[in-house]
Amino acid sequence: MILPKLLAHDRRNAFLLLVGNGVFQGLAAIFSAALVMRVFDHLGARSLEAAGWLIALAGLVFAGALLRRRERIDAEVLGQRYVQSLRQRLYSRLLDTDSRAFRKRRKGDLLLKFVGDLSAIRRWISLGLARLLVSGLSVLLALTALAWLYWPFAIGLVSVLAVSSAWIMWQSTAMRAAIAESRRRQATLSANATEKLSTLTTVQAFGQARRERRLMRRHSMRLVDASVKKATHIGTLRAVIDATAGIAVVMVFVVAYLLPPQDLSAGMVAAVIGIIGFMTPSLRDLGRVHEYWLANVVARRNVQALAKRAPRMRTNREGQSLKVSAGQVVFDGVTLPGALKKISAKAEGGARIAVLGPNGSGKSTLLGLVGRLYDPSEGRVLIDDQDISRISLSSLRRKVAYVSSDLPLVRGSLQKNLCYGARGVDNDRLQQVIVDCGLEDLITRREGGLQARIAESGADLSQGERVRICLARALLRNPAILILDEAEANLDARAIRVMESVVSRFTGTVLMATHRSSTLRLCDAVWVLEEGALQVQEPDANYHSPYLPRPNMVRPAALATEARFVQVS
Repeated sequence: MILPKLLAHDRRNAFLLLVGNGVFQGLAAIFSAALVMRVFDHLGARSLEAAGWLIALAGLVFAGALLRRRERIDAEVLGQRYVQSLRQRLYSRLLDTDSRAFRKRRKGDLLLKFVGDLSAIRRWISLGLARLLVSGLSVLLALTALAWLYWPFAIGLVSVLAVSSAWIMWQSTAMRAAIAESRRRQATLSANATEKLSTLTTVQAFGQARRERRLMRRHSMRLVDASVKKATHIGTLRAVIDATAGIAVVMVFVVAYLLPPQDLSAGMVAAVIGIIGFMTPSLRDLGRVHEYWLANVVARRNVQALAKRAPRMRTNREGQSLKVSAGQVVFDGVTLPGALKKISAKAEGGARIAVLGPNGSGKSTLLGLVGRLYDPSEGRVLIDDQDISRISLSSLRRKVAYVSSDLPLVRGSLQKNLCYGARGVDNDRLQQVIVDCGLEDLITRREGGLQARIAESGADLSQGERVRICLARALLRNPAILILDEAEANLDARAIRVMESVVSRFTGTVLMATHRSSTLRLCDAVWVLEEGALQVQEPDANYHSPYLPRPNMVRPAALATEARFVQVS
């Protein structure tokens, strides 16, 4: 992924304002030093001229404060706009990622990239690069003024700064390693906390709360140790910068003592000390620039590594639109390492295909190829003789709808979830789909009806309610091809009847991975996947697959009615 250019059109003005700000701050320091020298050289002279100098000096101090305020605003604008562009680019990059690769990433690690690493990049631009521009220019002008007053003063100060800078550069490798280690520990802790909190019920049900507390304490202590080590390096750096400012003042007196200028006066000494006083905050800023830069280097590497590890799918935004007539789906020699091997099969338009196979045989992978949730390494998938890899991704996904536990509900209202991804849904169509999917009772029961809020992933709904909402969400998009990826798993009888009713009345092509024998009576063909290979079979009244429960495998009535109750004291 190519990172955005810093000086794009929406950030160029802020950059130029910062350059101008640094020049004006330097000039303000020079004029302030000149006024200080005049005031000190005319102490005791109570004249209107001296009063004017004091007023002018106060005005320059006030102007300097305003310049610092403006610097902060422009620096934040530059940093925030850059990171906004980078965030959008990274987010778009992840949205175009092969979903199988995306699922391998830990959520906490991804969140850190969006929060921690992007914040580090923003701090470098807003607090590092901006200060480098402003403070660097103002210090350069101040050194010029110092050289104009008496060049040995400037030479002495430059010598101190050179020694300090050399030490900072010498320590940069160790500091960068400390920053990288701290960031890695943050990612580990964040990923573990996010994972365990999202599976809190599992942790509680298996009595692992104590174990998870120990694990969190261990991760926390490692983060504390790494953070303290980083803080030690940063604290040492800041101490050196503060010492540099103090040594600079001492150097001025040493030069004035050993190599005094002929016109040395109290005003000159006051002016020199005033210039150094002005430079002290700028030197502190410049000292922290290195800290921000190192954190930025680590963060950029993390962002680039994230983008590199997420294989990008071809979106074909300029590709042709999918034109569906019959809805025929063809797999032509499709291969996906670790899942599918040279799969070739055809689903005629309007057909209902059951996909069977053991767990892990590649059923979900095969179905995911139809809507390009991921791409095959070899072969093609065609819809009505159109290679979908050449089709605009948005156009394809308007024609293909999924119902799967891997596609959870989103946080928001019930209506938002029903209409998610649909275009121009009128109320009559919405009400009809609600009836078809048996959602009337749910809408009536929940306070707010269609505007009732749903928790993240539909955690406050039953499994059957979630599936019926997902089914309605798919139908409201008016798809030509409907994909059901084991959607009927763990459903009650009512939800299964709704599902079968929808499948029987759907006019397009249906591909469904299933483990229910009753579903086969709706199907025109059965595809059996095993060890990455596919066989096409024709179902009949006596058809049976080892991957479906036998119809006669029913619990005997005697066992069903017999119960044993044991009282536990």
